[in-house]
Amino acid sequence: MSYSFREGITTVKELASEIKAACDAYKRREITSDALKGHILRYAHLYPDMMFEGNGYNPTVKKIVGQRRIILMDVSLEGFQKSFL
Repeated sequence: MSYSFREGITTVKELASEIKAACDAYKRREITSDALKGHILRYAHLYPDMMFEGNGYNPTVKKIVGQRRIILMDVSLEGFQKSFL
């Protein structure tokens, strides 16, 4: 089973669930670390207002995703810089 990116995410809970699914697919070795990084970076670029709050992650994302998956997100987003318009 391969993991594919879901388009049209409208809520923070949906975003968190997608991140959780991507991290779980990585843990089950269904996707590579490069694919996970690509998915996480894409979420960060498309949905920065949902994913981040202040200098960290949105509290809802942190709660749904969980601490161990947050570590995977941190590794995937190393070097990522939010742009402010």
